[in-house]
Order: sequence, then C-alpha cells, then structure tokens
Amino acid sequence: MRQAAVELNFIDIDHRSGTYPWRVERDLVIDFLGAHYLKSVIRRAVLFHLRYAVSYHDLEEIMAKRGVMVDHFALNCWVVKFAP
Repeated sequence: MRQAAVELNFIDIDHRSGTYPWRVERDLVIDFLGAHYLKSVIRRAVLFHLRYAVSYHDLEEIMAKRGVMVDHFALNCWVVKFAP
C-alpha cells in the first residue's frame, strides 16, 4: 500500500510588522493516487469518522443513505491512510 504524500509548508511572519510572530501552516497536500472514489467523498468519510467517532459499519450505512456504496473495510483503509 502506497503511503500518502503529506507536505507541510510553513511561512515565517515578521513579528516586527505587527503580524503573528509564530509560524503558520500554509498547505496540506494529500496524494489520492489510486483512489477509486472522489476526493470529496473520501475526505467527508474520514472527517465524519474522526469528528463523531462512529463505527465503520455505521458510517457505511450513513454513506449508503447519501448514495455512496462503500464497504466498511474501505472506510478503515481510508482512515488509516488519510487521517492526520
């Protein structure tokens, strides 16, 4: 299984100019290469599982009600691969 490529870019903000003196996260790039579903579907499923802590079987039913037929094992793989 190929690991997701995660790239974090930070920008330094000048504290003398009156802006924030700490580093700010600018980009988060996730590689969805080889995914058979839309990026938005994968992101929404992973977000829903992490935010509301539902089981994979419950999430499978929720996705089916929204018209996306996906197996609970695929959901598990998505969470393992794409979760922060």
